[in-house]
Amino acid sequence: MAIQYVAAGGEAGLFNLLGKLQKAVALLDNTRADVFDDLADELHEEYETTPGLQEVLAAITPVAYAWKTGLPGNKRFLVGHVGNLLAHFITVLEGYHSRDIDFLFDLLEDRMTLDSESVLENGMTLGTPSYGRESGTKNTDPDHGDNSCVGNFTLLRTSSSGKGHWDDYTNEYIFTQALRVVCTSGVNEGADDGDQSFEVVGQEPPAAGVYAGEDTDDVKLWQRQGTVGSLTMLGDNSGNILDNGGFEDWTADEPDDWDVDAGTGGTDFEENTDDEYRGDSCLEIDCDTDNGAKVVTLSQTIADSVEAERTYVLCVRMKKGAGMNDADSVIIKPQGTGYTPDAAETISKTGATLTTSYVLYHCFFNTPEQIPADFEIEIETSTVGTGLELFIDELCLMEVSKLRGLGLVVVAGDDEAYADDMVTMTVTNDYAGKFQTFVGRFFNRSLVSDSSGNNTINENLCD
Repeated sequence: MAIQYVAAGGEAGLFNLLGKLQKAVALLDNTRADVFDDLADELHEEYETTPGLQEVLAAITPVAYAWKTGLPGNKRFLVGHVGNLLAHFITVLEGYHSRDIDFLFDLLEDRMTLDSESVLENGMTLGTPSYGRESGTKNTDPDHGDNSCVGNFTLLRTSSSGKGHWDDYTNEYIFTQALRVVCTSGVNEGADDGDQSFEVVGQEPPAAGVYAGEDTDDVKLWQRQGTVGSLTMLGDNSGNILDNGGFEDWTADEPDDWDVDAGTGGTDFEENTDDEYRGDSCLEIDCDTDNGAKVVTLSQTIADSVEAERTYVLCVRMKKGAGMNDADSVIIKPQGTGYTPDAAETISKTGATLTTSYVLYHCFFNTPEQIPADFEIEIETSTVGTGLELFIDELCLMEVSKLRGLGLVVVAGDDEAYADDMVTMTVTNDYAGKFQTFVGRFFNRSLVSDSSGNNTINENLCD
């Protein structure tokens, strides 16, 4: 048997009925409960001396008040039918008899993935991060740290490149609101080097009993989500999947845990203890003019350290020396037999785009459905024949945390994070997906979704 997603052949469709419920709730949303209050105030002001008007107002007030206070209950009543629909369309098919709403959504999402069905996704954008401190900070040093928050909105859907996806949809999309990433455990509170923790916090949700259709400070109360999740700082000392990504350990002119596929240690590359970004040393690639055109390649296998169909971030600090030409190049990328990353899934720079000061570079990539046995991270540099001078430090790899459709990584800077260090930004959700918004709002869940034109379940079922 298959789920009847859309009505056909006289059979009712799950999303036809969900669409009707969504429309009914939307109509109640658009019926403002304060309209009667405004109208009553105007009537009292304009006609308070008009004979008979007070009796009319007295007669209609109880009815209007009952209608006003009944809106939230009516919405809850309508939303309550969603569990019945899911149970009817799914549990018999799957051989389960459950009313647990999370369990039912789990089944629905598994089946939608299996059947390649999707609703329209919500588009999200992230505003420019602003660095500062939480009010009432415990940190008194005004010049500590430059920790960078690398943010990427990756919606919970199959990637358009077909290389992978976050393989569950249990996290809701984040709604439009101000977002804070706050250090909750810094070095000033005893946290170890590179091991600071952060909390991702949205606007606080409404108190119990507050009418959830009101606007408060231009933000709907149901959009407020409170604590979204937590993060651990990514650095060579914390969270890094790569071994010796800070190039601190060397043996016989070669960095420990790295395979030398091209080039010669001590001649084409070496340990540098004067130009490191963090720690005590870094990797210096220095092919002088006597070597002519040269390729240097280092790699590290990660096949046993990553999971299939997941999203990872690869980041590194790099700077060039005076001996690097504009046409010299470096590329850092995941690779393996049968797998080729997209250009956006690599870190590719030339002498023309690098600077003489360290800069944080990063890319996000999706692992394939099957991890190749030789899956690795590769560093490859090449010169045009007149020399190359490049410094690499803090090369890190981490799986991206799934925070309600938002991927965030806090990357270690050259100083430590202090408690109450904070990054603020605005998250904007376009609410384009009516089914997606409805499910996220009332059930803290997300459906399998895709971009406009690629979704299989039409939004017009909500009209």
